Amino acid sequence: MDEYGCTYWTSGERSQFHIASFYLAVPRNFNKGVNYIKITTFGKQADFARDYLTKGKRVAILGELMIGSYKDKETDKTVYTTEVTASRLEFAD
Repeated sequence: MDEYGCTYWTSGERSQFHIASFYLAVPRNFNKGVNYIKITTFGKQADFARDYLTKGKRVAILGELMIGSYKDKETDKTVYTTEVTASRLEFAD
């Protein structure tokens, strides 16, 4: 993980499969806080995220909203998750 929160993985010796995961800060309505949305992307888009995205960089994202849940083993409570699986990243500036 780098100082801006982007995690980048590769699989295999030849690094054929790339994954990047980061949080996108999105202002709430009327400047009353910020939502942090987890973004995960693969392949060349993951390479783009690793090479060009930095804190404060405006980016447009096209992807699929993924909503899920899992049972926390320690508390036995259901934890709900929301993230975007991005198929395309572009500079917004």
